[in-house]
Amino acid sequence: MRLGDRRGHARFECRGQLWGELDLSKPVILQNIGPAGALVETALTTSQRSPHFALLSLQEDGPHLYVVVRHVTSASERPGEERHVFGLEFVRVSPADRARLDAIIGKWEEPHRLS
Repeated sequence: MRLGDRRGHARFECRGQLWGELDLSKPVILQNIGPAGALVETALTTSQRSPHFALLSLQEDGPHLYVVVRHVTSASERPGEERHVFGLEFVRVSPADRARLDAIIGKWEEPHRLS
């Protein structure tokens, strides 16, 4: 400690990216899903200035997929309502989760197929 320095402990300067974690669970409306990603609607808000990573659980027992938020669009119809549509990209999908995801996509596409 220097003379005249009132800090009792060493102080360090941080440069670069600092990672943090937020444990937050919100229900979402699944609008669309495919092998590369999904569109979900929720009341969760986010900053569009930096990439966001999340863990998305499609069912109670999985698969649990790492996703990157690629775009956010407002879905609010009334003033003061905070609903957004998030474009999510699946990343680092394990082979087991890929198989479960493919099964979910198959079930999803069945009622949405054009005759």
